[in-house]
Amino acid sequence: MLRARDALPMRWGCPGSITLPRCTPSWDTTLECGVVSRWPIVADEKLMLPHIGGLRHAQRTATAATVLVGTVKVRVYSAHLGTPSDIRPSKRRDQADMILADAAGYGLVIVAGDMNSHGIGKEFVANGFVWPTEHNGFTTAFFNWDHVFLKGFTTPARNQRFTGIVRDTLGTRRPRPPFGPWLSSLELGHPRRPNRISGRRRADDAPIFRPSRPITVPSMSSQRRIAASLIETHPAVRKVIPYDKRGSDHGWAGLRNLARRLQTERYERVYLPHRSLRTATLGVLAGIPTRIGFSGAWSFLYTEARPKPALGHESDRLLALADKPPGVYPPQLRPTPADEQAAATLIDGAFVALAPGSIWGSKRWPYYGELARQLADHTPLVVVGGQDDVGLGEEIRRAAEGGEGRRRVVNACGKLTLRQSAALIGKALLLVTNDSAPLHLATAMGTPIVALFGPTVTEFGFGPLRPGDVAIGIDELPCRPCSSHGPPQCPWDITAACVSSLLGP
Repeated sequence: MLRARDALPMRWGCPGSITLPRCTPSWDTTLECGVVSRWPIVADEKLMLPHIGGLRHAQRTATAATVLVGTVKVRVYSAHLGTPSDIRPSKRRDQADMILADAAGYGLVIVAGDMNSHGIGKEFVANGFVWPTEHNGFTTAFFNWDHVFLKGFTTPARNQRFTGIVRDTLGTRRPRPPFGPWLSSLELGHPRRPNRISGRRRADDAPIFRPSRPITVPSMSSQRRIAASLIETHPAVRKVIPYDKRGSDHGWAGLRNLARRLQTERYERVYLPHRSLRTATLGVLAGIPTRIGFSGAWSFLYTEARPKPALGHESDRLLALADKPPGVYPPQLRPTPADEQAAATLIDGAFVALAPGSIWGSKRWPYYGELARQLADHTPLVVVGGQDDVGLGEEIRRAAEGGEGRRRVVNACGKLTLRQSAALIGKALLLVTNDSAPLHLATAMGTPIVALFGPTVTEFGFGPLRPGDVAIGIDELPCRPCSSHGPPQCPWDITAACVSSLLGP
């Protein structure tokens, strides 16, 4: 208890205990149910809570302390009610009623501690308490059992977190760090005299808790590491937390590690667009109190499930998760000046970009070389793509170069990072692309698009978004679309009709 008081630091403290038949509590060994305060503790006592536990045969106690804040007395209780394995819920309510009976004679009351129940909060609410930790995150692996209840205090808006549960990392208790309730700076007001702590006046008699510092609402994104750089420079993103589910974060251990990282950030809300068990479980393990996701098989793990629109662009369908209308937040990327400089070293001036690659073989239009030969008579060209597209880019460059009057053709495949590629595409007059990632980079950078759709269709929600952009496909084929992504090879061996005849020579 002394270590806990000094570590916080606090000036006053009184110990608590769980009374055991053959154990004499002492100041050094009874951190359970103790009270520490930066203001003087003018009185304290132990409340012997009813019922002997059936498992450990222990009787629980609660510590009651009267704290003098200026000239105002606040009654504070620290409690650890019986565990579910020790007593029945009705007996746990009896223990809470003992604390409520003692608190009835005080105007300003704080009750905090391990209640070993979430529903017990209704007992305090029925007796005139407010319950600020009702929607806080989990304080154990799967439950929200540590709580704070207040009587006689007015509270800020719910989204301003001024109470909570924190894990002790200062080594004040062994064998493992406990969770403990916390309250931010206490400010007490009076209608006819200045606030004795803050110096402000208030128009009512009710004291108030205020946050000791502004609340940051973070944005969380779990993306593969290769894509994390695309969003980390966006002004709306505070932090990107990469999650490599097929690499270093593989399996249950990786999911638990990520959940622990998220727990330390104390996020209040998470949007879960992926309708997967992994994503839904992550929100639960991270103890995030508000979890919003699309309706599906794992909706029971959300606090709110919303239907996903069947029509429209995917970016607009995702906005529905946040209850926003289509188009209110168009996709944007923000390359850095260094990214812009890296792109500028490859080509100056106006040019047209070609993106011939795709990880799905049936999506690759085979006539980029011919298109490049025709365009090179009129404008410089840049072929964009990843490391796997270097050979394809070189074929197109050789096909287009040569001949009188031909313009410069640059093979940029494999030479830039993803964000630098976005910067390069952002400089282009036009992008001609398959149904692949460069299409979406161009959308976010505002570059005009001509998109060639073979086995897939724009109705899937991943086509060009802006008016004026063009998507071309052969709608008359009865086998189209053949899959959500497009297979590596055409299953019907009619790729010539699906892709090759698309604007072919």
